[in-house]
Amino acid sequence: YLTIKNYPGETPILQYGSRRLIVWADYVHVEGLHFQMPYVIDIAGTALEVVNNTFTGVQPKYAAIQCGGRNILIEGNVIQLQPGGNTQDHGIYCKDGNGFTIRNNVVQGHYGYGIHIYHEHKSWTPTEPLYMLNYLIEGNVVSGSRQRAGSIIACFLSPNIRPRSKICHG
Repeated sequence: YLTIKNYPGETPILQYGSRRLIVWADYVHVEGLHFQMPYVIDIAGTALEVVNNTFTGVQPKYAAIQCGGRNILIEGNVIQLQPGGNTQDHGIYCKDGNGFTIRNNVVQGHYGYGIHIYHEHKSWTPTEPLYMLNYLIEGNVVSGSRQRAGSIIACFLSPNIRPRSKICHG
């Protein structure tokens, strides 16, 4: 893994620049950073991990954590959002792929959904079908929604594919 992580005892704050950390690669681990909104992280690839980060400030466009790909881990993040945005802006937004684990995150104050799983094929995503399979969502705390519910799973599955997801909210 390529690791992007805080130095022990320090918390780097990402708050200026292009307003997002883009990780469109494979085998990358991001940990211990403080994203000050509207700064967000956008990940796409295989075997990516976003662990123990903090996101604070005004609701960003789309989501604090945007992701797609295979074998993704989103764990232990704290997302505290202030008013702003609209119903299409979320805490965590997963748009396509399989093998996701979304565990022990705290999402508060979102305008859209706290955790939104939605099969959305964008022009920059691979042309092969990415079915929404093998999602484990557990131990997350989602509260203080300004407009929508806590979380939603909305995806298209081929009639020949059987869902194999386990969904647990705690």
